[in-house]
Amino acid sequence: MQILSVLMGLAGLCALMAVVNSVVIAGTERRREFAVFRVSGLSRPQVVPTAVAQATAVAIIGLVLGCAAAGLAGIGGSVRAAIGVTVVHVPWTHLAVVAAGSVAGRGGDQRYCRVLDGAGAAGLVDHDQGMTCVDHDGVR
Repeated sequence: MQILSVLMGLAGLCALMAVVNSVVIAGTERRREFAVFRVSGLSRPQVVPTAVAQATAVAIIGLVLGCAAAGLAGIGGSVRAAIGVTVVHVPWTHLAVVAAGSVAGRGGDQRYCRVLDGAGAAGLVDHDQGMTCVDHDGVR
């Protein structure tokens, strides 16, 4: 029983590290949005609590949904073990189709910039190739 507690503690620590990593990555990817907040008149002490409130809201919603899913899975497994009847049925085919559609939809999520050559002709350049791009509104 003590080994199980240690393993659960390690799993919890790994989950905590994953959540912190996700929040840090999300914060660094939102630099453009934070710059828009600053340009629109918010001060730095106003931007930081806004970002913290948004991250907290996402974490709470994820916690509630995760606990609900784990509770349903636990109840379904317990009832099935006790009386042999499946109470909670997961439609795996529908879930796989939704997951595949989500992954396939990420293909067009690249950012491109308009670049003018010497003759004034516009072209598109992939932002991920290290180019610094300025949109029509002047925001990088």
